[in-house]
Amino acid sequence: MFDHVLLDLVNALKGSLATSMLEAPITEERLQFDVWAGDLSFETSYTLPGEEDPPRVRADISVEWSTWSQSAYRSWTLGEGLAEPIEVDIEIALRLGGIAHDLNVEEVVRQLPRRSPEVFESAFDLTGSSCERNFDVATERNEFTAEFAYEAILRIDEEDLGDTTSFDKQFAPIGQWLATLLVRLSDLNLSYIMPDDNPAEDS
Repeated sequence: MFDHVLLDLVNALKGSLATSMLEAPITEERLQFDVWAGDLSFETSYTLPGEEDPPRVRADISVEWSTWSQSAYRSWTLGEGLAEPIEVDIEIALRLGGIAHDLNVEEVVRQLPRRSPEVFESAFDLTGSSCERNFDVATERNEFTAEFAYEAILRIDEEDLGDTTSFDKQFAPIGQWLATLLVRLSDLNLSYIMPDDNPAEDS
């Protein structure tokens, strides 16, 4: 049986994103268990409404619930108290795919905020960016993919554990923040590879 607080966190995060009109295909959701380390993780992806398949712009989200946090939570449920807040690691990777030309990630980074609104007295920090090139031998075409990663370590104390309905309030600003970032990336003046394999200017 999975620790329910992880599912409460995931549902609160998903609720915030859904309220902001972002979309997530059901097939993109994965709940995984590391049989060696014992860590639990949840992964999903969100896009703006009406995105193509595959989407040009998307947010890949991963939530990690470590073995230490699981043990601390179980001890708390048994009435042993919580020596220090439980930690949950979350990464949001903003991805641009199907780009027909190299991308200056420095210029894009200048247009992105370095931090998100606060969640559990923490925030998502912009920690890295990259641009990769893939060459399709069959079409003799280059395709570029860019990624901008935000990471946060959320620390959940006993007060929040005692009332998990507070999670909805904590995550409330994140949905709008992420929707704004996706819109900002989708508005970049980039050329994308079209389904007919001919690069064309994105409109």
